[in-house]
Amino acid sequence: MKGNRCGAGGIEAQCLADAGHYLNYNPCTMPIALARRLFNFCLVVCAFAAAAGTAYAQKPKPTASPTPGISDQSQESVKIPIRRVRLPITVVDKKGQFVPGLTKEDFIILEDKVPQQIETFSDDLSQTFPLYIAVLMDTSASTAGKLKFEQESAMNFIHTVVKPRKDRVLFATFDDEVTLLQDFTDKLDLLDRAVYGVKKLGTHTSLYDAVWQFCDEKMRSAPGRRVLVLVTDGEDTYSRASIRDAIEIAQRTESTIFAISTKAGFLATVPGVEAGQISDKKDRQLQTLAEETGGIAF
Repeated sequence: MKGNRCGAGGIEAQCLADAGHYLNYNPCTMPIALARRLFNFCLVVCAFAAAAGTAYAQKPKPTASPTPGISDQSQESVKIPIRRVRLPITVVDKKGQFVPGLTKEDFIILEDKVPQQIETFSDDLSQTFPLYIAVLMDTSASTAGKLKFEQESAMNFIHTVVKPRKDRVLFATFDDEVTLLQDFTDKLDLLDRAVYGVKKLGTHTSLYDAVWQFCDEKMRSAPGRRVLVLVTDGEDTYSRASIRDAIEIAQRTESTIFAISTKAGFLATVPGVEAGQISDKKDRQLQTLAEETGGIAF
């Protein structure tokens, strides 16, 4: 499955609210608590800031005396249309709770350190547009012993967030290969069968290829709000795509990534794993994937 890999524009958002991002590891309550927090995301701030308009460039006036017969056209303004850019934004406080009630005055949009105009702002798009959710589950050898935790996390999220007859969910796995097990549907019984039907594990991990492939082939054309949920340990050993490729195509297709770390499944047994701490490179990669696309890593 091929496609052109295109980068996203260099727009960055600086929130004036006091915000922070934390990984949440809790082996007993994490699936339900996480699903509720992700559900709250759909109901609170979802800012689509549009840095759009018309840029005006004026050619400099010549220092020498103008030559007779030369038109004054060189001093006319040139209008350059700028493509509208939509930015999905998630804001949380220091405790990891979502911050509702924000307005466009709470945000500054910068491009190359130059403030841009916020043309439109909305925090209730999930109420008017359906959610199109791709749940991607890691079935590589590195997740051995965590399969049940992954399946419960995926289904708790689906049952909590999805609105019947409105939202659509697909389910896929990734290891040596990326496999679609259930295409977009609102039928929970089909999703349940697909999720709990996973029995075998692969060897390698194609995390970034999975993100790239589903953004390109599924999320790009989804007629609603687009969300990817990654259930993984964050390790990639087999992808041709890089983490930057995955981030750029998610940004370009306006897909928000949420990541659920499978470390939560081993919290009580793995020494050195502590809740709410980014302890290694794999955690930081999950956080980068999520934060640069407007989501959160748990």
